[in-house]
Amino acid sequence: MSGAHHAGWERVPLGEVCRLQGGYAFKSAAFTAHGVPIVRMSNMKETGLDLTGAVCYPEELLAGLDRFLLRPGDLLLGMSGSIGFSAQVTEAHTPSLLNQRVGRLLVDPSRLSVDYLAQLVKSSRFQKTLHTLASGGAPANLSAKDVENMLIDLPPLPEQERIAEILGTVDLALAKTDAIIAGTQEVKLGTLDRLLQQGIGHERFQQTELGELPAAWQAVPLGEVCRVNPSYRLAKGQTYPYLEMAALDTTLPEIHYLLEREVTAPGGTRFQPGDVLFARITPCTENGKIGLVPDLPGGVGFGSTEFIVLSPMRELLLPEFLYYTVRSDRVRQYAISRMSGTTGRQRVPGEVFKEELLIALPPVSEQQRIGEILRSLDRKIAAEQTSRRGLLELKAALADLLLRPKS
Repeated sequence: MSGAHHAGWERVPLGEVCRLQGGYAFKSAAFTAHGVPIVRMSNMKETGLDLTGAVCYPEELLAGLDRFLLRPGDLLLGMSGSIGFSAQVTEAHTPSLLNQRVGRLLVDPSRLSVDYLAQLVKSSRFQKTLHTLASGGAPANLSAKDVENMLIDLPPLPEQERIAEILGTVDLALAKTDAIIAGTQEVKLGTLDRLLQQGIGHERFQQTELGELPAAWQAVPLGEVCRVNPSYRLAKGQTYPYLEMAALDTTLPEIHYLLEREVTAPGGTRFQPGDVLFARITPCTENGKIGLVPDLPGGVGFGSTEFIVLSPMRELLLPEFLYYTVRSDRVRQYAISRMSGTTGRQRVPGEVFKEELLIALPPVSEQQRIGEILRSLDRKIAAEQTSRRGLLELKAALADLLLRPKS
């Protein structure tokens, strides 16, 4: 039963104009690497549908399961764990199959545009309601009944289509920005690996323990050119910059923010500007949380015990070059391979950096040039990320304005 609303708008239960279809409980014993991909909750990402690494179901077992085949334009909703993640199916995602705990929103096209619903589902108001409705426990769950009972604001169909078109324009801009970020990141990683192995403009090379390096370079133990977890004096009772794990980026050297805290007891890591912080605990290590300490008030700070602090001997090793060296896939993968401890609390031991790692060491002048090249790519990524945040803010403001009736 719909309710009267403003200027042709209605306030109706979602189930009046849309049905939520649950997926099928495919037998995991039949999963295979080839066949028709199954869309599971693990494929529902914040940015949409990702079938990378999806398990498949044999085509010969699909008899009677046609109603679970997905079509381009279908709107999916996460019903368990990652509550509220949504995605529209594209041609590239088909054929694929709807798994249990992923819902398909089947609209009445005479009253509801699927593109309008896609925007509505992503809105902050809709998302807050979903999380309120989700049952407790691990993982949280939504029921089809709860979703269908949600009240939504429904404008006339032509207005729905105009609203979806406006918000979709911002989505296209976001997709382009994401593509630029991903492309620049790919270029950076390739450039980083090449520069750390071949340098700039070299013609003569030598064989080392790290493979072929420019003749002017050395392969040296990191611990010989870098202090690991140095001790800096902090006065008890005084306030210093404090850095928590959340402030480290997973792709860029920048520290996102600093707090101010009083030193009340020994413990924690100490660092100075130019030191490199390497997250040593899972999942932060695997996620690539590494940062380059910026200028600090008072010239010293402290932070999480889960950092390994690397302080370069600057006459031999520049901070930026050290940062990009430990950001390299070779160093990160070695550190990950050496993690130990209980499941969920594994850590990289400090001796990995003190005693085990070798690094390629160019002359300081070349380190500086390599750092400048890589930093320019990071600045490009950071600028695009800033643009992305602006687009997200614009999208949120437009959605708040357009997805509710004017008072």
